[in-house]
Amino acid sequence: PFLDASVAVAGSDGLLFSGRIGLDTHPWLADHAVLGTVLLPGAAFVDLAAHVALAAGCDRVEELTIAAPLVLEATASVVLQLWVGPADESGRRPLEIHSRPASSATAPWSRHAGGVLAVDAPSASEGRTMAEWPPRGAEQVPVDGVYDAMNDIGYGYGPVFQGLRAVWTAEDEVFAEVALPEDAWEEGSRFGLHPALLDSALHAIGVSGGSLAEGGRLPFAWSGISLYAVGSSALRVRITTADNGEVSLDLADSDGMPVARIDSLVMRPLSAGQLDAPSRSSGSDSVFEIEWVSGPAVGRAEAPAVVPEVIEVPVSSLDGDVPAAVRAVAADVLTRLQEWLASSEQDGRLVVVTRGAVAANRAEEVTDLVAATVWGLVRSAQSEHPDRIVLVDTDGSTEDLLKLSSLGESQLAIRAGEVLVPRLARTTTSADATLPAAEGAVLVTGAGGALGGLVARHLVTTHGVRDLVLVSRRPSTALVEELRELGADVRWASCDVTDRDALAALVGELTAPDGPGLAGVVHAAGVVDDGVLESLTPERLATVLRPKADAAWHLHQLTADLDLAFFVLYSSAAGTFGGPGQANYAAANAFLDALATHRHTTGLPATSLAWGPWADSGMLGELTPADIARMARAGLVPLSADQGLDLFDLAVATSAEERPHLLVARLTPNESQVRPDMLPPLLRPFFRAALRRQATSAQRPAAESAAALKERLARCSEDEAHRLVLDLVRDAIAAVLGHSSAASVEVSRGFLEIGFDSLTAVEFRNRVNQLTGLKLAATLIFDHPSPEALARHLLAELAPGGNVTALTLLSELDRLESSLAAVPADDDDRSQVTERLRGLLAAWTDSRPDGDDVADLDSATADELFDLLDGELGLS
Repeated sequence: PFLDASVAVAGSDGLLFSGRIGLDTHPWLADHAVLGTVLLPGAAFVDLAAHVALAAGCDRVEELTIAAPLVLEATASVVLQLWVGPADESGRRPLEIHSRPASSATAPWSRHAGGVLAVDAPSASEGRTMAEWPPRGAEQVPVDGVYDAMNDIGYGYGPVFQGLRAVWTAEDEVFAEVALPEDAWEEGSRFGLHPALLDSALHAIGVSGGSLAEGGRLPFAWSGISLYAVGSSALRVRITTADNGEVSLDLADSDGMPVARIDSLVMRPLSAGQLDAPSRSSGSDSVFEIEWVSGPAVGRAEAPAVVPEVIEVPVSSLDGDVPAAVRAVAADVLTRLQEWLASSEQDGRLVVVTRGAVAANRAEEVTDLVAATVWGLVRSAQSEHPDRIVLVDTDGSTEDLLKLSSLGESQLAIRAGEVLVPRLARTTTSADATLPAAEGAVLVTGAGGALGGLVARHLVTTHGVRDLVLVSRRPSTALVEELRELGADVRWASCDVTDRDALAALVGELTAPDGPGLAGVVHAAGVVDDGVLESLTPERLATVLRPKADAAWHLHQLTADLDLAFFVLYSSAAGTFGGPGQANYAAANAFLDALATHRHTTGLPATSLAWGPWADSGMLGELTPADIARMARAGLVPLSADQGLDLFDLAVATSAEERPHLLVARLTPNESQVRPDMLPPLLRPFFRAALRRQATSAQRPAAESAAALKERLARCSEDEAHRLVLDLVRDAIAAVLGHSSAASVEVSRGFLEIGFDSLTAVEFRNRVNQLTGLKLAATLIFDHPSPEALARHLLAELAPGGNVTALTLLSELDRLESSLAAVPADDDDRSQVTERLRGLLAAWTDSRPDGDDVADLDSATADELFDLLDGELGLS
């Protein structure tokens, strides 16, 4: 029942079996929960192995070891694969069992079990019969309340798995009767050995005082599994316990005839962390690193059609005031980017060149932290202005920088004349990796924030840290009291982390002869001040850089001579992907990533964790359904607090293995949610299905392409054209804001009123550009006061010349209205603007064919004039 297909592997006598398992297809599996988590029972792996052994011509399962539990989530099924390898000279075959989420064809496979199939099983006549029942001399053990007791120690078994009917004991043996409930008999007949039946047989061990009674133990290693009969709904069971704790099982039917034999079973303890959801237990699915691989050859590139401009970032050393240099150079590049965007044509290209800003391999050092910060800034600019900006880091090799813009890659590194491009790769992690032990105080910055507080608790409760120094401008009395109740010695330092002298004083106190010493650092401080690139200022840039970059550099210098167990920097995926509307935040986090790489190459402990979004905490604050939907369109799913902390442990332990910069994020399992135009380039290899273009069909509206849209507009009347473009705008707004229907979009209200922010503004602009083929500015929603006004502007841009003259004028007046609203009431030039407007209105009115008069313009005030404009032209 778990498998639905099998195939012979070409070129060998191997076999591959596949199936799908979930609570939707096999709802009775929900009755098997351990420590609050629904698991596929270990007995199910036994039945699967026995089934494929028979199909492969083998008589028994010689070995079967459970490597990792298979967690079943309420709303997600898994695809199962069993691989049976070619037989060796003795006929033995290897077996591997894997799974992955059914919703993603690109998710990695998780290995759950491995074993060996053999052909030398004893025949059924050699199995032990149990005709005498119950055995003579056996003493019956009460089983009343057994499942209530098991629930108390973490086994949440429902009706199908509550199969234990009776238990007897005799010396070193336990005897039991188990049965399926009547409504499961039919399905039980389809299994070789129903998992609930075998699992119930093991419950007798706990009743007799065995290992199950200890709680938190599950089957681990099976050997010598022989199946003699299939389809049982009830069993007689004999369990024999060896001196080393291993047990053997003989199973018979209701007549005592042999059904199965298991020579040996070893149990092992299990923790809640091992039983968490796949997104947590398979931590390697969520931990990534940047790899630089060979890219396209420059010699094959054609000269660009539009000659790009070039910004060369000056090389900065690590001597002197690095934070000041970071702010100055980043501000200069920001200004130059803004000037270029304001002056260049929409098809213009820009190449930003650095040297020593990225490490193109694990041995390479980042020599220019200032330029690395620029990379974060420009990555964000790239996400806001797709396909217009190219980042290049060079080692001084002479290359044609202009041709690099024609290679189709947005980020490049030139090393010894070779072009390298970044790719995101899942990191190989060790399940046994542990956080380095901290013998002394651990300093946590940003402890007043959500993530800082979470990691502080985690260090105490999970890693036994007993001396914490929490740093923040805003102390949290509740957090301090909570940690002290947990047994930690906690000190709160109200210290400005951007103040080097204040930090130096604090580190000095901790490392003084009478101080506790400093054993570890977690830098989680930071602020956000989001805005599209054109709206940022050097001041807004510095506001975000200081608590992250400045403080990290100060901590680096002040602890460089200390023997730290770990130095963890809380970075963000924005620095790696380039978050739209987050250029300042991306810059600050790119500095942290580069600093970790620099420390690592100089022999200092360092881990920069570039976090994806957290569900209920972090810089983003509480996420709305629209926020979550937007992230899913970009390929990401928010991390829960527990998931994040599990990944913190895994990533920090992994970073000791030559990986100082890791990206930690959950990818959405549902590729249908992903929007190709929102997907960061680094994530595209993980969502290949979402990137495939859907072929045009007769059922798809013709206006799905920009060219088709223009053709339709050419055939429409003016009113029809306006409705068509307005519907396009409303659909785009609904998609970006997460509305279920475009009908809920109020077209006369301002964009900010209906819920737009800097991030949604960029997504909306990019979406409209894609739909219309236009090249609109990121300030689109600020240039046009409402969706209705924007529709008029779009129609003026899209319609054939002369077809919608009045609408063109209305679009220009919309822009004028936005500009007038920005002029202060006391501006010296306001009177000149007013006179010009009066003249324009007079000329417009005099040209009307009906000759209607208007109010005396010479005596009209500016407000009266604006009211008149509204009334005449229908503006709001």
